[in-house]
Amino acid sequence: FFDIRYDKRNNRILIPIYKEDILIGINGRINNKYPPENCPKYYTYLPYPKSKALYGWDINKEYILESNSVILVESEKSVMKAFQKGIRNILAVGCSHISKYHLSQITEELGIKNILVCFDKGYETEFILKNISKISKEGVNFYIFDANECVELNNKECLFDKNLPLKKEYLSLLRANTRKVTDGY
Repeated sequence: FFDIRYDKRNNRILIPIYKEDILIGINGRINNKYPPENCPKYYTYLPYPKSKALYGWDINKEYILESNSVILVESEKSVMKAFQKGIRNILAVGCSHISKYHLSQITEELGIKNILVCFDKGYETEFILKNISKISKEGVNFYIFDANECVELNNKECLFDKNLPLKKEYLSLLRANTRKVTDGY
């Protein structure tokens, strides 16, 4: 479904990045849980401007519009895992920050004003808040899921790595570990 390929020579899973059905980039993720030393977990095969791309846009756009909200995650893998669980109002920024262009795509092109930032463990809420304060617009509501505070995640990187079978269980974890941080700036 995601047009995933495999580079046998480099042991990397190839993830194509599309925008409006046009291939704009390819990321290669090492096919090891823990990459060897001096080996990047991700390697960009076909470079693209990450600050201007949102992974999952083409396949989840209608669900985002329907829910009138979006969940922003870091990596493509989280979008795929959420998709498997039936959570479709989700996009990946492909890095550790949200750009002004990302926000513009969400608020202006889609008209979405409710944004849940659900980054992996290790990103402190203060780091995310600094990013949001630099890009926020009037009337946009940001919520932050604090993966570091979610005891249910144990050693998992992010909420979508957790093996919860029901969408309802995901939503209860989201509610319990999310706080609203803006009413627009």
